[in-house]
Amino acid sequence: MRVAALAAAAALLACGHGAIDLTIEAEGPGGAQLRVPEDIDRLDVHVERADNAEALLDRSYALDPVRQTFPLTLRMTQGDRTGDAVKIAAAGFLADAAVGSATALVPIQPQQVTSVTLRLEP
Repeated sequence: MRVAALAAAAALLACGHGAIDLTIEAEGPGGAQLRVPEDIDRLDVHVERADNAEALLDRSYALDPVRQTFPLTLRMTQGDRTGDAVKIAAAGFLADAAVGSATALVPIQPQQVTSVTLRLEP
């Protein structure tokens, strides 16, 4: 499975598109890693073009303690509408109360994978 994902990523990059490997860390007060579902049960991710604020991704993820623990990773690939840079915003919630958020402005380089880490902080 990992080999197929790497092959697909390599094929995408060969076509001139870039990608972002996003890692999301979540820390509470004192720097302790947040636990799913005791400390955080939902993650909202919003991605928009940096030049015109066009929304590219706006998703809420209900976190499952069996399948998701921090740090979380997500690969995003460049599409026809992406542009040269994106703004990524992530926010974590526990029972609809905000527990932390982070944003980053990320340039996208053709045929390259850019690694970005967002750390959700209160």
